[in-house]
Amino acid sequence: MEKELIILAYYINISGFSRQQAEQLIVNIMEQNENMYDDVSDTKTIKHYYVPIEEGQTRIECIYPFNNNSNNGLDEDLVKLYRLISNINNNELNDLINNIEDKIIENYK
Repeated sequence: MEKELIILAYYINISGFSRQQAEQLIVNIMEQNENMYDDVSDTKTIKHYYVPIEEGQTRIECIYPFNNNSNNGLDEDLVKLYRLISNINNNELNDLINNIEDKIIENYK
């Protein structure tokens, strides 16, 4: 059975924090979320991205699966292709995937 892919972006407002304080804040949030989804990990693959921001409120967004208000033009075939190639053990390919994911996240800022 194929696991359902979920991509969550945590936008963390770090304005007013020193670099050290901001890094510690993000580490604390990552540690709090470390085991949060253990009860669903058998059926879902959940990827987390922590994005420091200096404007706007701290928030969590599900960037995949796309919400009904999303208008980004990606279709289901592209997601299927992503799932296939993300399981290949190839450094160049993995770098490309990470680059694509970064661009998707940037699109949602």
